[in-house]
Amino acid sequence: MNTILKWLLKVQHGELIITEKQVSKFAPVNRVLEGAGWYEIDTINVKGTDYMYVYEPSERNTKKSKILVSKISDESIVDLDKSDKKNMEEIAIRLLDFKDNIIN
Repeated sequence: MNTILKWLLKVQHGELIITEKQVSKFAPVNRVLEGAGWYEIDTINVKGTDYMYVYEPSERNTKKSKILVSKISDESIVDLDKSDKKNMEEIAIRLLDFKDNIIN
């Protein structure tokens, strides 16, 4: 398969919305968020697991409105799975304006 499963995280009305996105393995990582464009990239470690996330450049030094999260394993981007769901909550608490309600 030529796609990677990533999750788009957004907070709406205080609730975390997680949307699955299949993204081409060949798409540059900083070119996809909700649509094509130029985005910022950073990494975060949660409970020993490394993730990369993409966000709007205007949100560099503030809480993010939305992020597209990928999992890093053995220096490669791999599909996210159910075991990553709890870590998405932690990522949202750290990076988004989120407290604790999750919807998917």
